[in-house]
Amino acid sequence: MHRITLLTVGRLKEPWARAGAELYIERLRPQVQLQIMELAPSKGRQPAQQQIEESQRLLAMLEKMDGEKIILDERGAGMASTAFASFIGGARDRGTPLIFVLGGAYGLTDVVRKSGKLLSLSKMTFPHELARIVFLEQLYRAVEIARGSGDHHGEELISPCHVKRKMYGAFEWQWIDSPILAGKIMRMNPKKLGRVFSSAESIDRAAFHRRCVNCWNG
Repeated sequence: MHRITLLTVGRLKEPWARAGAELYIERLRPQVQLQIMELAPSKGRQPAQQQIEESQRLLAMLEKMDGEKIILDERGAGMASTAFASFIGGARDRGTPLIFVLGGAYGLTDVVRKSGKLLSLSKMTFPHELARIVFLEQLYRAVEIARGSGDHHGEELISPCHVKRKMYGAFEWQWIDSPILAGKIMRMNPKKLGRVFSSAESIDRAAFHRRCVNCWNG
């Protein structure tokens, strides 16, 4: 199984961020050997001090790791999802482990940037926790494209949604507030899904997805 590591700084604190990350980690688990290594953030008071200390910790860990290193940084080149999928698939076919590096809230030093290939998730600036989710979603999408499953289409972050659930021979609306549960429901076989959920329209994944709210509010 292809080994991919995300080396990052700090833990996810916000519930919505933990839920979003766990959703994509769960989806990736059957396809790749994914490891997320969280280094302790700096306790320095100044942003420059935090950046330097965290970069030093990242470099010390990178020296112990084997594989191709990709530094996630806004100064890097962008890559379309299909191109990223080709990169992931090529590394998988060669048996090359991949190590992605995501810095802390104040970014990385030039020394870290020079330690691997630079890749930009976006020219826009994301909060640190959101950047991790964006990376995991794009990694999942790339893995699915590379293996030709077709499951990457319309598979945005599952959000809370109302569905009509069959209970005791009747139907009632229920609020599904777990993105992990919603993700499992979406991947059900349509016939099985139809036995559990129902609406005026035909039950399938697309119908379920149309009932999802477009943003996750935690």
